[in-house]
Amino acid sequence: PMGALVNDVSQGGPADKAGIKAGDVIIRYQDQTINHSSDLPHLVGRTRPNTKVPLVIMRKGKEQTIQLTVGSLPGSPDEVQAQV
Repeated sequence: PMGALVNDVSQGGPADKAGIKAGDVIIRYQDQTINHSSDLPHLVGRTRPNTKVPLVIMRKGKEQTIQLTVGSLPGSPDEVQAQV
């Protein structure tokens, strides 16, 4: 298996706003393939908040491309930590 399984989506967060749902599997972030779930946090963390990025997800066996605007984690400098 490859990709990052979405276990939960924070209501009102960037993933929720982009339409990502629990059970989706993120297989690409921008132009990077997600081979392991541990790949995703590093890529997101290097992305400036408010940047729009394409995600390719698998949902019910079908690929979908979703545009997501990266957010920042509450209480942290925007340059340091971002969230999906």
